[in-house]
Amino acid sequence: MVAALTLRLAAGDDPVEACALGVAVAAVSVLTPDTEPFDREVAESLCPAVRTRRQAGS
Repeated sequence: MVAALTLRLAAGDDPVEACALGVAVAAVSVLTPDTEPFDREVAESLCPAVRTRRQAGS
């Protein structure tokens, strides 16, 4: 999660969207058996399912 979040922030993405990708990567990592690498396409497909909201004034 932290790696995905950091990567997207370094690329200049919006912090909320970068966090959503981090959550999606964490979810797909949990769903991946053993120590296999996760499927990036699956992680990206989960992003729309991650619910985010902005605080007032942000």
